[in-house]
Amino acid sequence: VSWVMKRCWPRVRVGAPPLVSQSLPTAPLLCRTRGFVFADVVKCPMEDMQSLAKSTTRQDVFQAPSSITLFQAQQQTTSSEAGVSSTNNNSTRSFVQINISHALSDGFSIYPLLADLGAFYAEERERGSAVENSAGVSGGPPQEQDSHALQLLEKRLFDSFDGRMQQPERQSLRGQLFSHRGYGYIHDVRLGPSVAAVCSRLCEQFNLSMDALLIGLTACALARADQTTQVAMTLYTVSRDGPGESALIGLFADWRDVVFDFGLGGSCHDNNNHSNSNSNSSWGGLSVCGALLEVGEKIRRRDWQCFDGLKNPSATLVNLVTFDERPVQGFNRCQRAAGDFFPRVHKGSDRGDRKMMRPRRLVWERNKLEEWFLGMDMDERLYDGWWARRFVSALQQSLWDLQLQPSKPLLLSKEACGSSSSGGS
Repeated sequence: VSWVMKRCWPRVRVGAPPLVSQSLPTAPLLCRTRGFVFADVVKCPMEDMQSLAKSTTRQDVFQAPSSITLFQAQQQTTSSEAGVSSTNNNSTRSFVQINISHALSDGFSIYPLLADLGAFYAEERERGSAVENSAGVSGGPPQEQDSHALQLLEKRLFDSFDGRMQQPERQSLRGQLFSHRGYGYIHDVRLGPSVAAVCSRLCEQFNLSMDALLIGLTACALARADQTTQVAMTLYTVSRDGPGESALIGLFADWRDVVFDFGLGGSCHDNNNHSNSNSNSSWGGLSVCGALLEVGEKIRRRDWQCFDGLKNPSATLVNLVTFDERPVQGFNRCQRAAGDFFPRVHKGSDRGDRKMMRPRRLVWERNKLEEWFLGMDMDERLYDGWWARRFVSALQQSLWDLQLQPSKPLLLSKEACGSSSSGGS
């Protein structure tokens, strides 16, 4: 794959601009953008620019891994005397659109590219007449200067292909973006202001962040719905791993594979439970409080497993989206949902079928300061409507148990748990 990619790696394609203002260094700028970027200049009316921009992201046609498109739009002006529309050539505006495939990068790749483009524009303004000569007189491209952002992204990609990753856990190539695992359905759960207030009070009581609390409640609900003490999931985390990494680009380990052990082998359990093992012979593992502390401890220590891109499409994905951009424990937020699903295929149906790329996908999204939504996408062949109702009931019960009786066992009996391999998540 690496050999083929290096020889088929797309280079720059600069479209012939139908409208180039001499005051805008359009052609020289795009000629100098190297790497895996297709660059083009598109002329369109102002009212058609949005629809044209959306057409460049269609999934049924081949698209470059990354693209930079310069839209030069002419704004329609209406004459007050005649009452007719006319095009004013003096109202031309330019817009830059950057599209990056999420299979190779993430949202933070936009910012270094914008910084590079801004530096190019500033340099071209300083050149002045040299820009016009290289664009319209000589016809040759200006001296090429590689973009640091594109170089770094391209290097990380081919290092992953060639197995030269010094930190394998930091690569996150996602092959499930190109697969289709059948059809599924969606199910939404709303946490109103009163429930959100309860969650906030529990965070203060157990000294946990809201992220850890929601992940813990999700893990407890999965354990009860699947009747297992082993809960495995892939977290699309809201934090980076280290200081200064929020400005890096491409091929991060944004995805974390983690396994929570809610049996007696868990790292966080009450010592009283060991001393009273005879009286609690029917207990199948940790209490609700112990399970929550187990999740919080793993997240605090960042006890992740190495990301497995091959097995990841079969894992349960849990994602958190919040509009709180403040750093948490020194780590910056990643405000992005995991975009690994197709839109609904039956738009007029109440069922809301989707093309699934993984068996289960759970997304916690904060809609307001006092309101959360849990969106679930599930493969109907593996998790039917009865499982969805059982999960929602387990989620509600786990929340009330954590508030009213935190020492209640998470699973009532070992027989009810079954083997962890038969009901794994």
